[in-house]
Amino acid sequence: MDIIARLFGLGIIIVVADRVLSEAGQKNIAFFVTLAGVVIGLAMVVPKIYELFTTVQNTFNVH
Repeated sequence: MDIIARLFGLGIIIVVADRVLSEAGQKNIAFFVTLAGVVIGLAMVVPKIYELFTTVQNTFNVH
């Protein structure tokens, strides 16, 4: 549940930063901020997905 709250908070921060930068005419920087947010979000989620697959593999003894 903690990961969901972190992703939600990250999403809000990224959306606000994107809107502010876009309104200020800095669309290139807004794109890179959004891209960085996606990368950070993936870095948070990928270990959890790996953990899920490991748990499933151990549960069914698939080698």
